[in-house]
Amino acid sequence: MNKVRLEARPATSRFSQWGEENIVRELLKIGPKRPKLIEFGGSRGFDNSNMIVFAQDEIAEVILIEGNTERFKQLEKNTASMDNVHAINAYVGSRSGIDSLSQILSENDIDPEDVFGVSIDIDGDDALIFENMDLNPEFAIVEYNPTLPLDGYFRNPPGKSMGNNLSELRRTGLELGFFEAALTPTNLVLVSNRLADRVEKIDLLDEANKLDNPRFGVGYDGTIVRFSGKSTSTMEIMDAGWSRAVIIQPLPRWLRELAGGPFGRHWGKTVRRIFSVAGALLARPITTVSLIISKRKAP
Repeated sequence: MNKVRLEARPATSRFSQWGEENIVRELLKIGPKRPKLIEFGGSRGFDNSNMIVFAQDEIAEVILIEGNTERFKQLEKNTASMDNVHAINAYVGSRSGIDSLSQILSENDIDPEDVFGVSIDIDGDDALIFENMDLNPEFAIVEYNPTLPLDGYFRNPPGKSMGNNLSELRRTGLELGFFEAALTPTNLVLVSNRLADRVEKIDLLDEANKLDNPRFGVGYDGTIVRFSGKSTSTMEIMDAGWSRAVIIQPLPRWLRELAGGPFGRHWGKTVRRIFSVAGALLARPITTVSLIISKRKAP
């Protein structure tokens, strides 16, 4: 049996940001008739939705979950004429039996066992909630932070809005019985091992390096490096990417060149250290003093 290769094809997408709906469409070909698909946050219904198109085309029953009251009102208004959309005003959490996805569905007379696919986009605790959904769909689309490095494991601190890196989402998926089947600039598509003989697995690193997502690292001399699969930059001011902020080099070029790398001029590195601490004291005086005191107390 030939395995399905999932392709985003964003140019043909109607509502999803990067063509995720085309990936779902391929998965629906090997799924049940009239499947149940879930998306949260559902936002206002159509903006960057990965699932709403299948309700519009009357292919699936779509459950849209949105916690924000004002956005939910717009969601209800926008989908009022669609009989196969079920809008729910709730925040999906990670507490089993209280606010997990499974619990919310049960409270709304939806059998969690009937769910074929889930799309998670909450700009923060995506990995935590994915891990604690209390249901096991055939696929999940989970948002990741594209500016975080691929290696290592970074999980969003609970309740914050930092995001998760790809490796953390992959690790979580593997533990839950999923494999990586597609990647877009902001979403990882994970498919249940039950479909391993039907869907092709991707090389995650290879696919990530094809994207133009900015990531950042620090050179030996203190230079911030912005890099992606297509380019690198060490400019003095750089676009930080999805946060809509800018990154300014923490050290001036002359000081980076003076100190050099790990085997550079010793006195130059001392000057660099003094400059860095002085800048930190000006920008974050209390935090810097606390850090200095804690380091002195450390054994």
